[in-house]
Amino acid sequence: MPISDSDRDLMKQVAEYFESTRKVEDPKAKYKPKREDSRSVNDTAAQFDITRSKATKMLITMGVLSTPLSRKLQELRSQGMSVKEMAETLGVSVGTVSSNLPYEDEIHGSDTASDHAKAMREYRAYERMQKERQEQKKEGERKQDMDSTNDWKKELDSKLSFIETDSRRPRITYEMMREAGERARAALEAGGIELPGDDRAEERERLRAKENLTPEEVLELGEFPGALYDRNTLDLQELYGEDLPYEPREMIRLHLELDADFSDAEKEVMHKYGAMEGETISRDIVVSDDLPLYALHYVIQRAFGFTNSHLHRFYLSDERVEKFTESVEQWMHQVGVIYRSPLMDENAEFWADDYERGSFKNWLRKKYTGPCVSQCWGEGLLASRESMERVNLDREYYVEYGNYQDDKEPVALRCRPVYGWDGRKFDPPKADKYVKGFRVEVVKLRDLPVSLLNQVFERGAFDLLERLPIGQVLAVRNMHCTDEFQEGEDVSTYQEMLDDGMQGEIEEILELGLDSPMKQPFVYSFTDELLYQYDFGDNWQIRITGSRNCVDLVGKITQDMLDKSNIKARVTYRPVLLARDGEMLIEDVGGTSGYVDFIRSINTMQRGETDENGMSKTQLKEWAKSQGWHKDDSSDYNLL
Repeated sequence: MPISDSDRDLMKQVAEYFESTRKVEDPKAKYKPKREDSRSVNDTAAQFDITRSKATKMLITMGVLSTPLSRKLQELRSQGMSVKEMAETLGVSVGTVSSNLPYEDEIHGSDTASDHAKAMREYRAYERMQKERQEQKKEGERKQDMDSTNDWKKELDSKLSFIETDSRRPRITYEMMREAGERARAALEAGGIELPGDDRAEERERLRAKENLTPEEVLELGEFPGALYDRNTLDLQELYGEDLPYEPREMIRLHLELDADFSDAEKEVMHKYGAMEGETISRDIVVSDDLPLYALHYVIQRAFGFTNSHLHRFYLSDERVEKFTESVEQWMHQVGVIYRSPLMDENAEFWADDYERGSFKNWLRKKYTGPCVSQCWGEGLLASRESMERVNLDREYYVEYGNYQDDKEPVALRCRPVYGWDGRKFDPPKADKYVKGFRVEVVKLRDLPVSLLNQVFERGAFDLLERLPIGQVLAVRNMHCTDEFQEGEDVSTYQEMLDDGMQGEIEEILELGLDSPMKQPFVYSFTDELLYQYDFGDNWQIRITGSRNCVDLVGKITQDMLDKSNIKARVTYRPVLLARDGEMLIEDVGGTSGYVDFIRSINTMQRGETDENGMSKTQLKEWAKSQGWHKDDSSDYNLL
C-alpha cells in the first residue's frame, strides 16, 4: 500500500521537529560536542508519542537521518535482499533491520491506517481477549455419555458450543433466510410473479411409491444405504424432530489414512496389538464442505492423537503439482490463490495457536467448530502478491541434470544460485559419479523447472493456503450404490478457474487493495487427493480423499448411526468421527517404525526386560503418557 498524504504530512512534521532539536554551537564556548549530529531522536519520539524505532524509520524515510547501518541496509535492499537475508548477512535482528529501512508502504499504527492494518489491530485485540478467556476457563472437561439411543438427541452438544469471536462469522439461520425470502417473495408477487411452493414432500412420496427406480431417482430420493451428502433432509428432520439448521448446508465424508509402508511383520504387530484391521491406520470423518484447512489440521490432531507440538503443512503430490503448475511465472500467479507464499511472515502462520491452559481437547474442539474464518493475514491475496514482488526472476541458478538409472532420460535434479547475495560467484557443481548423463546449465529463475522451486526457498513453495475450505480443494467421489455413480467430480485446471471468472475476482481485490478474510478468490476443487504432513522429523504423512456418501462403510457403521452423525455435525457445526482403524499415534516416537516398535514392546516385554534404549515396559508407558498418548476409549461418535 502506498504511503498516504496524511502519513507523509506526519513524517514531515516529525522531520521538522527533529531538525529543530539541533544544538546551535556557541563559538565562544570552550566545550565543543564530540558528535557531529547533536539532534535528538528521543526528544522527537517523545514529542509525537511514538516509539524511538518508528521515529528513526520516519526520519530515514524523509532523508534527514542517515547512519552507517541505514546506508548499508539500503545498499543491500537495492541488491534485492529480503529483510531476513539482510539480518543474517549483518548479524543483527530482523527488528533492527526493519527500523533502519525507509517506509515503503503505509505506516503501521498510524491514525490513517489502511483496512488491512485495521484488520490486524482487530485481530491483535481478539488475541488478547482469547488469552484472557483462557485464563478464566475452568480446567478439566465435562464427560458426556451419548451411547444411549433413547436420549441421543437430548444429549447433543450445545448448538452454540463455542464462544463467538472475530474468527467466526455469524451463523446463517433459517429465520434469517425466511425473512429474506418473505421480502423477496412479496416483492416478486407485487410484480405479478408467483414462486412455486416447496414440493419436496410430494416428490419424496411419489418416488417411494414408484417401482424400479432409476439410479438417478435413487440418488434423488436419498434413502440408499450409506447415504450422507445425498440423504433426504426431510427424513433427517423427522428423525431429529425439528428443522435442521440452515448452516452448514453440505456434508461430505473424508477418509484419512496414514501413509505407512508397513512390512508384513509390522502389520502382524499392528493387527494383534494396535487395533488395526486394514492395511494402515485410518479415520473416516463427516465434515461440512466449508471447513477450512487450518481447522482440518486441528481435527487431524484430535483424531490421530497428536498434541499440536510440531510444524505441519497441506500439499499436493508431485504429479498433481506438475499438471497444475506449468511454469515459475504461473506459480507466482497462483501464490495467494492456491499456494502459500514461501516468503510469508512466520508469525502469521501461527495466528490460531493460542492455547495456554485448561482442557486441550476443548481448545481443539473450539478450533474446528464452525463457522470458521481464517485470520491469517499472510495468506491474503494482496499480502501474497506483495511478497512475490521481492522475487527476482532474472536471478541465475546452476541446474544439474542427470539420472541415477541408465534407461531413463536426464531430469533436473537440483539447483543452486550462481551468485551469492554479496555478489560473489560460486563455482559450478562437479559431476557426481553416481549420476548418468550429468550436465550443468545456467538458468534464470523464470525458466527454472517448477520441480526445483522447493530448493530455491527455505519454506515450501507448494504448501497450500490453509484459509481454503476443503470443498474448494478436494474433488469428492459420488460413492453411490451402483458402479455408474463411482466416478469423482471433475478436477479443475488453473486455466479453467481463470476462465470461470476467478481472474476478474483477482483483479477486483488487487484494485481495491483490501485483503478481507471474506473476500478472496473462489477456487474450484483442483485435486482428488490431499496430503498432510506433520512433524518433519518423525514425518507423519496422511493421505486425504473424500466422498459424497459412505457406501463402503456399510457394515462398519449402521445407517441409523450415520444419520445421527449427519444430524450432529449439522446441529453442532462440528465434524463427527464415523469410524477409526488403529490406535492413537504418539509424538516423537520415531515415525511409523518407532511407533510399531513401541506397540510391540509394551505388549510383549516381560517383567525385568528392557528395550534397546534400556527402558522397561513401565517406563515406556510413562514416557508415552507424558507425550499425551493413551488408549482413547471414547466412542467414535463422541471423540471429536
